[in-house]
Amino acid sequence: MRYRPYTSTGLSSSAITLSLRAGQTAAQAHRLTCAALELGVNSFSFAAGDIGAAEALRQAVAVAGRRVLIVMLRLDLDGPPFERQVRTALAASGATYLDALMLDQPAPGVLTRSELAELEAVRQARLTTRLALAGDALTTDEYLPKIDFDVLAIRYNICSGWPERNLLKHAAQRGMTILGYGPHIDAAEPTPSAPVIRGLARLIRRPHMASPEVYAFLDQTRGWTGPQITLGYALTEPGLASVIVEPDSPQTLESLAEAVERELPAGVAAQIEIARFAATARQSVA
Repeated sequence: MRYRPYTSTGLSSSAITLSLRAGQTAAQAHRLTCAALELGVNSFSFAAGDIGAAEALRQAVAVAGRRVLIVMLRLDLDGPPFERQVRTALAASGATYLDALMLDQPAPGVLTRSELAELEAVRQARLTTRLALAGDALTTDEYLPKIDFDVLAIRYNICSGWPERNLLKHAAQRGMTILGYGPHIDAAEPTPSAPVIRGLARLIRRPHMASPEVYAFLDQTRGWTGPQITLGYALTEPGLASVIVEPDSPQTLESLAEAVERELPAGVAAQIEIARFAATARQSVA
């Protein structure tokens, strides 16, 4: 496993962050967490209210020690007050603090000023060391000016280009830790992105259809799977402290971890650029 700087104070993160999906059984979460630790993953994300994931992380903390792990909680925007969610997660996981609290893709206008003030109060109480925001341009446009976020998570994959890199640059200039999510694409579906609106939103393209023919190389590259290639590409962006993955089994996680240690095959980078150009041209015609 390779590691990247997470903060300017010396904290480092594994190149991939394991996101424990809500709805998994405690046993499934435990197997994934154990597999992650064996592979050298030290960064984890779990959802508020997911007791199974919290218990799995309790065991991870007992094995590895709290100081070497990065633990991030995804808040339930429709759930109990934020402080209650945090204290419940801390009690269930056995952690004394969280490394980040994430607002996971809140729609514009959903969060009130009092809720944002409550979030800041949780940080002031030292229940977390950082506040994180995940979302598209509409989300960043709405909430970045309202509160001092430390971490920004943006969608980053082989369909990403200069608009995403500009967003990375702006976030870096603010001194934020930047995470990538959604590295894998469905070649038959639209790639999620936000329409151009204002402010930071001007940095993001309109959605386009990913052509199965254009992206056929994802499943035709010898020795590589499509998810390994798309993850490997995301990891070529040095501005990302870690890429969030959500595997459904230890075997899938192990396959992704293998990509961290490998360089993309010769020619694949050029194929990715050609595919992006073709998809953009298709969008312009549409």
